[in-house]
Amino acid sequence: MAKQNVSLAFSKLSTAKKAPFGANVIQCLTTNATLFPALPVPVAAITTVNKALATALQNMEEGGKQARADLDAAISTWNDAFKLNAAYVNNIANGNVQTITKSGYNATKGVKQTVPVPGSCKNFHALAPKASGIINISCDADTTSHGYISVASQEEGVTVTQTGNQLAITAGGVTTYVLVSTRSKAQFENMPAGKQQYLSIFAFNASGAGPLTNGQQVIPQ
Repeated sequence: MAKQNVSLAFSKLSTAKKAPFGANVIQCLTTNATLFPALPVPVAAITTVNKALATALQNMEEGGKQARADLDAAISTWNDAFKLNAAYVNNIANGNVQTITKSGYNATKGVKQTVPVPGSCKNFHALAPKASGIINISCDADTTSHGYISVASQEEGVTVTQTGNQLAITAGGVTTYVLVSTRSKAQFENMPAGKQQYLSIFAFNASGAGPLTNGQQVIPQ
């Protein structure tokens, strides 16, 4: 197999994609610590850098000049730290693509890392402030996530069932289905046959959510 180098394309990732990339590198370097015993930026340090970037991005979404400056600084620190470790991995791998892959970095040709599925959101809190009609929610930032889906219900007896990326919300004998997807094509599953469904969709990214589309009516077989 031809020798390959560690790709530095990660430094040009969008800000929202840097922390998920970093989280996977951290996980791989931790799992394969014996392969990479003398990282110039230790795992604990790059974990701190990665979390700082995720926090700075979250603060930036709330606005403010200082938040922009803090995010720029966090991006620069992140790039420097992950480039230092990339150079170290490159020396250890000596062109071996399998070793590069075990570090969580990408090789220069043909091998891409897979971002891990997020875990359960930690420290979830909901609070109703004095402002009319408002509920504030929060949880710890997950560096592998590109977004979050929240569910609010008026009835305690409402049942919310999760199957993979799909939620089934049942109240008063009526079920509403919510499907979360990273792609524009997706598939609802286990839908009740012969019952008309009213469907709509919206997209979201780090900047916010787009508008809900006009609905479509479909009867599953």
